[in-house]
Amino acid sequence: MNLKERGVYKWVRQELSCWLYRHEVELGLTCLAPGTDQIFAVLCYHQHIPFRFIQPCENYLSAFQQKDQEQIIFLAQKATATVVLPIKEVSEQAYLEGGIEMVNQCDCLIAVWDGFPARGLGGTGDIVTYAAQKAKPIIHLDITEQKTVELT
Repeated sequence: MNLKERGVYKWVRQELSCWLYRHEVELGLTCLAPGTDQIFAVLCYHQHIPFRFIQPCENYLSAFQQKDQEQIIFLAQKATATVVLPIKEVSEQAYLEGGIEMVNQCDCLIAVWDGFPARGLGGTGDIVTYAAQKAKPIIHLDITEQKTVELT
């Protein structure tokens, strides 16, 4: 989602930064998608928090424009590890599997989300639902109301 068009980029960045600062995060997990995933990775890097790149499929970069590919490559080089899921092509199923892998590895999910159901398989709504089913704590940065809520 385009946070700048929604006018919430600075709010999201500030909320994530403050949350990371206040909590003892040992490892961040991200798929490095443009937007929130990249904001999170940059904040982890600047706050000296190691992060792992969960790459949803082998051809992940092909889903993005050149500028976004360059940023993903740059941030992937800063990651302490990369986990490439055994899926060849970019697909909604690959995105879903990437989100599931993140939830399976995390202690807490931070969801920057408008609260609506996923617009496609593997969207934020699907990942939040999966995390709730797994009884993972969920921190919801509600971009509609610009408030942060603990869901579980």
